[in-house]
Amino acid sequence: LEAGAAADAKDHHRGATALHLAASEGRLDVLRFLARAVAIPGPVDRWGNRPIDDAERNGHTEAASG
Repeated sequence: LEAGAAADAKDHHRGATALHLAASEGRLDVLRFLARAVAIPGPVDRWGNRPIDDAERNGHTEAASG
């Protein structure tokens, strides 16, 4: 981010953001960091999934609860 990367950038295949990836891995530290940097807290990927959906699907209940 310090080098100018967009915190809410989406990948070209799935449309996932860093929030989606951090949530799916249960990375609370990264989720907290990105939550301060991202304008849209609930971005959706090309299938309509939000980061919270990824966290829940992968059993990361603490990440899903915020």
